Parts: sequence; C-alpha cells; structure tokens
Amino acid sequence: MTTEKDVKIHVKGLKKSFGHVHVLKGIDAEIKAGEVICVIGPSGSGKSTFLRCLNRLEDPTDGRIIFAGEDLMDPKTDIDMHRQKMGMVFQHFNLFPHMSILKNMTIAPMKLQKRGKDEAEGQAMKLLERVGLADRANAYPSQLSGGQKQRIAIVRALCMNPEVMLFDEPTSALDPGGRAEVIEIIERLKNTGCTIVLSTHILSDVERVADHIGIINNGIIAEEGSLDGVLRKYGGTSVLLRVHALDESLKNTLLSADFARVEFNGLNGVFRFTADDTEECTRRLIKLLAENNAAEDSMNTRTVSLEEVSRKVVG
Repeated sequence: MTTEKDVKIHVKGLKKSFGHVHVLKGIDAEIKAGEVICVIGPSGSGKSTFLRCLNRLEDPTDGRIIFAGEDLMDPKTDIDMHRQKMGMVFQHFNLFPHMSILKNMTIAPMKLQKRGKDEAEGQAMKLLERVGLADRANAYPSQLSGGQKQRIAIVRALCMNPEVMLFDEPTSALDPGGRAEVIEIIERLKNTGCTIVLSTHILSDVERVADHIGIINNGIIAEEGSLDGVLRKYGGTSVLLRVHALDESLKNTLLSADFARVEFNGLNGVFRFTADDTEECTRRLIKLLAENNAAEDSMNTRTVSLEEVSRKVVG
C-alpha cells in the first residue's frame, strides 16, 4: 500500500488551457519517491505541458500539485525555492552559449544557493567526471556534440541537488549515439534512487528505464500503471499455437484451458494463450496436446510491445 510518505508529488485535478484550447483536462497522478515514471502519448496530447506544470513553468488553470508537503498552487508558496528542488532537462539543452561548461554548471548554485566558488566547482567537476566530460570543463557549448550538450544539461541540473528530475523529450533531438549516452545516464540516476519524470515519444527509451507509465491522450491519462502491469494487461507475453488437424472437440478443449486466458483467431487458426508464467503455460499445452493425441503445426511466444499498447489506448 502506498503511503503519503512514499508519494513525492501528488497531482489532483490538474487542468491547463491556452485560451479556448483545453490541453490538460483533469490529471490525477501520484509520483512515488525513487520511481521513474514515463509520460507518453501522441504529439500534442499534453505531455510537455504536464511536466512544465509540475514546477510551475506553466501556470495550471486549475488543480493542485502537492510537493514536499506544500501545495505549489498556493499563492503563499515560494515557488522559486521549490523549483530548485526539481531539476529540469529540456529537449534543446538550454545551455548559455557565452559561458564555459563549468560556468554553466556553477552559476545557479552560486547565485541561488549562495555556495562558494570552490564548493560549486568541486561538485561540478565530480559530476563531469561521472559523465566522462571532465576534459570539456573549459569548452563552450558550440564545441560540443548534441549528446555531450544534453549530458551537460543533466549534470547542470544535478548541481542543484534536486529531489526530483524532470526530463522533457531529452533524446528526441539527438542521433542514436547521443540518445544512448543520455539514456545510460538516466539509467544510472535510476539506480541511485532518484525520482524521475520523463516525457518522451521514443518508446524504446521507456522500455529501458520506466517503473511506471502514464499514457496521456486528449488531455487525460487514458492508461497508467507499472510498465510490466500495463504490458500484461494488453497481452504481455503469449504462447501462439496452431494445431495440426484441428477438430471441434480439440478446439473446445483448448478454449477451456484453465491455466491461461485463451483467444482464438478463426481466420488463421491461431490460439493465443496469455499467462503470468509463459514457460509453465507452454509445458501444460504440450501435455494437453499429448493427452488428446494432437500435434502442433507451430508453437512460439510473442511479447506485446509498448508501441502496440499505445496504439490500442489512443486509437
């Protein structure tokens, strides 16, 4: 059972409109401490708007955002202080082009948190070493590749020692090599227990890092749950079976199997058996066929993809 202590951010009835366009239509979400939640959905569905509302870069039209025990919608809340606790990484890096990498990383801790130069630079260099860019400390953003810039954007946010990291489409502007570099860093952050909210349309990234997913469509959360749970709900890993010389009696026997959810496609003669334990399901199918003196034409397993799930949810 989730307790209030486990919940890092509690979103209630979040709405956001731009004029007459209603982008978010009442989002409810709980983001647990140490969890990676990935927000996915079609372009224009409200993913980025949701993230920008979490730290009030966009002012919600209605709803509540409870973070660190405080309602960020309360006019008395010091939103600038809370923004320091939420690191944010954008699609297009947002580095200061006229500053060195080291200066990009230390300006906020020194100005906002009043840290000394030596302390701020010491932390920055340690973070640069962690992402393999210590030798680029005195370089300028224009001298870096896209993947390097995004790695710098991530460690710049970490220099503020945030409690939560928000990533808004962090890999969509990168080539495959840059994407791999950034996702590796997010995986490392996950392993430290960092609370992460990631908005993306690149579903292979989601499958690598997500604990929990929320699929936004038309401004609402159309589906949500643990990654494994959502995949299981929409098919998970199934055993596909085509039987040699299928008769009505054997068909009914297979449809009555009590160890899996069974579907039959009359067009191609394929049974789909979905169960939590695919290996056990396969063993029991082999036994059932033997007991009925039947043989398979083919038997294999298939795992539903997140892309297939997304298509089913958003239509």
